[in-house]
Amino acid sequence: MGPLPLVLAVTGHRDLRAEDEGPLKQRIQSIFAEFRQKYPHTAIRLLSGLAEGADRLAATVALESGEQLIACLPTEKSIYETDFETIESRQEFDELLKRAARIVTLHMAEGNDAETVKGSATGSAIRASRPVSSCTEPGTYRAVGWDRFATPGRNGVGGSRTTRNQDGRR
Repeated sequence: MGPLPLVLAVTGHRDLRAEDEGPLKQRIQSIFAEFRQKYPHTAIRLLSGLAEGADRLAATVALESGEQLIACLPTEKSIYETDFETIESRQEFDELLKRAARIVTLHMAEGNDAETVKGSATGSAIRASRPVSSCTEPGTYRAVGWDRFATPGRNGVGGSRTTRNQDGRR
């Protein structure tokens, strides 16, 4: 077994504004570059739920940068992809999924089934928020870009944070 990889996780808005995509892409590229410089002998992997918007932007940048993608799906693919309204979105999802080095599929929460989550706003919220937090270990670096009105560096666009262990250590 080789050295442990550094796993970065991403979560963010689904409805990115066109004017935010360029700066977000640059920020994500700089995060990868920063970690490659700090840890040149460590493999870097991106963990993403592949939701529309920020998740897919980060996944695309990771793959373009030569990093491995780990797809963490919140439910079975056939159910999850019904959340994507357009054919283009489903095709983009499929293409990214094909390029993933690993696919992790989570089970639905107790009481949910395909019909209760399909196409509902509540189902979408569950699917958008659950994968990354459910697939990460304490210490995973998460790049977040969810609030375009927040101050950068404070969990707004371009912000980042690490998860903490139960005892509060990073």
